[in-house]
Amino acid sequence: MYRDEYVPTAHKLSLLGLTNEQLAGVFNVSLPSIEKWMRTYPAFKSAIKDGRNPADGRVVKRLYERAMGYQYEEITYEKIVVAGTDGEKIPAIKVKTVVKQALPDTVAQIFWLKNRQPSYWRDRHHTEVTGADGGAIKQEMKVIGQDELRPALEALVTCGAIQFSPN
Repeated sequence: MYRDEYVPTAHKLSLLGLTNEQLAGVFNVSLPSIEKWMRTYPAFKSAIKDGRNPADGRVVKRLYERAMGYQYEEITYEKIVVAGTDGEKIPAIKVKTVVKQALPDTVAQIFWLKNRQPSYWRDRHHTEVTGADGGAIKQEMKVIGQDELRPALEALVTCGAIQFSPN
């Protein structure tokens, strides 16, 4: 059963990238119920749509960065001991920040291109064959007599392409 209190929850969960099926699990209803609520309650539908747009945007940004390569900071922590003013040993933590470069990822590049420019980058291409001037392909058949058929059949039998036993 739908409740108006679901709207903010649906929005927050959509920001996290949950699918309709996952939302159904959270609300303990079926997927068709979620789909019906989206058709019936505009606020519920808007909450989900408005939540997904930023989530999708973040994924697109990360995919693009992965495809192109990017820089990131790696922070490491190391336990050390330093000398105090009167010579005592004081435990401390040394923080080290290193800027690293992630190389471009060809799998991400392929995924991006196949989805952004499918006519250029998809694996399968649709090829259409037409006849002269874009018209239909003409098929011509010729009726041949026994005089022409017999030598052709004998050649096929001789080379083993077909087996023929006249009965």
